Amino acid sequence: MNDRIQDKLQQLFVKYTESLPDKIEHIQQSWQALQQQWERTGFQTFHREVHSLCGSAGTYGYEDISLHARQLEI
Repeated sequence: MNDRIQDKLQQLFVKYTESLPDKIEHIQQSWQALQQQWERTGFQTFHREVHSLCGSAGTYGYEDISLHARQLEI
């Protein structure tokens, strides 16, 4: 693979890795908010974020996170 492409992929991986704690924290906060006051729109947003985490975590090699997010989604 071209070194330039490999560098870009590595940058994407690093950026995703750095954003992962915030993504997980946001999902946790969304769930806690739903526990306080259930609302359909909030749940739909929560579900979409969990679904997105399933795919993106797997894509970047975080298989355990992807698996747990999939279980949460189901």
